[in-house]
Amino acid sequence: MTIVRKSDVSDPDLCERLKQFRESLRLDQKAFAKLTDTAFRTYQDYELGKSPPKVQFIQRLGALGCNVTWLLTGNGQMLVSDATPMQSQSLSTGLPADGELMGRLNDALSKLYKDQGIRLSEIDKGRVLMEKYAEVIALAATPDEYETQIPVVIHRHRKALQASRAEPGSGKRTA
Repeated sequence: MTIVRKSDVSDPDLCERLKQFRESLRLDQKAFAKLTDTAFRTYQDYELGKSPPKVQFIQRLGALGCNVTWLLTGNGQMLVSDATPMQSQSLSTGLPADGELMGRLNDALSKLYKDQGIRLSEIDKGRVLMEKYAEVIALAATPDEYETQIPVVIHRHRKALQASRAEPGSGKRTA
């Protein structure tokens, strides 16, 4: 039997990178929590590793110029290239930042995972969200088509989830 302690909830390296980003802005925890529209105690829990940051919080950090890839993995630079904190106009992936699209995609993914009975950590959900966001952008010929691509991406992801969960021998027999 494995016992999970509150201190095991979050990656200690993620907590340290979160603190590094906050300090790069020369803000204390209270001011940073206010800047990110997060409750002070919630932010403290993120930085102490008592709970993992939520997707919306990580999105806000990206909007402030934090390289989300660096935050989650430690790879790359802390700041989005050629950006100073709080001056970023795009996500750390170089994709255009579209809060409405990100929100709608987040809602669609949340519904999909709930319907499939799959629980993801907030960090894993953030990773999937960024991957699917990139897919939407890649499929659309113009920004006007972004929203119409969400159902396409969700349908593909649903099929991939179902295929990965299928038991061997549960498919139809071939003729």
